[in-house]
Amino acid sequence: MTTPPAALEPGAVVGGRYAIRSLIAEGGMGAVWEAVQAHTNRVVAVKVLHARWANNDVTVQRFIQEARIVAELDHPNIAQIIDGGTDRRYGVYSVFERLYGGSLYEWIVEHERLDLLQIERWIVPVMHGLTAAHERGVVHRDVKPENIYLALQADGSMHSKLLDFGISKVGSSTALVRTRTGTLVGTPSYMSPEQTMGDRALDHRADQWSVAVVLYECLAGRLPFEGGSLPEVVAGVLHGTPTPLAQVDGSVPSALAGAVMRALAKNPADRFASMRSFASEVHDACRVARTTLAHAETQSQPRDAAPLAAVIATPRRPRP
Repeated sequence: MTTPPAALEPGAVVGGRYAIRSLIAEGGMGAVWEAVQAHTNRVVAVKVLHARWANNDVTVQRFIQEARIVAELDHPNIAQIIDGGTDRRYGVYSVFERLYGGSLYEWIVEHERLDLLQIERWIVPVMHGLTAAHERGVVHRDVKPENIYLALQADGSMHSKLLDFGISKVGSSTALVRTRTGTLVGTPSYMSPEQTMGDRALDHRADQWSVAVVLYECLAGRLPFEGGSLPEVVAGVLHGTPTPLAQVDGSVPSALAGAVMRALAKNPADRFASMRSFASEVHDACRVARTTLAHAETQSQPRDAAPLAAVIATPRRPRP
């Protein structure tokens, strides 16, 4: 495409059938708009690549690759894709299910931590979504709180959805995502050592590391590797040793802490054999700990006291 795509605005029609209503979110690569599908009146989310990237072949390939991957995975904890294509006026676009709620990042900013029930209901399902991706030979490479969406359901509950497969790695080939050796692809604070080093041979165990960083942050209220600059963060990922979760918060169940620290092993061979195994360990640790704590609370309460409904983490001050 040589002519830059026109800027989207409410009232525009993309692909001849998606009437744009309002902007939902905007990122470095593109913007997501709420739209209404013609004939069905279904409300959807239309993701359109920014005009400045329209002639960048690698970026366009990543955008198209995401649509193909998500369409093939079709997992309940991965945001569903409905359609996609190239509009002569507005450029390449993808159409996703419209989700209402907010990202895990937004939740962490407000509450700082997750309780065990939330870990079990929100993070473990995303791990199942990643399991499905890994079994198809897809490595996400950018798992982080911003890419985990907590979608509000009709009954008021939250259903977690994994977003953004734009920089994922497919099989043993990186043909669709061409990156120079040594180029950082991902978000440094959540990237595994092998990803930080630009290893093209990285596999599903890189996503294990990223999930472990998310879990550490959700349980400890801070990242395992922090720094005031990119070099400091990268140095921590490559050579630093995170403070054990048990030392950060003694209330974190030892089995859960152990699973997270194992997935943060520098050597991929020392992590879990699969995301499925990692998810099972986290799920079981949360379930056992919640059951044990609920039983202890019940035994210590007066007989006429209300039963314990859930283990709820005390909200903390928002991060600066």
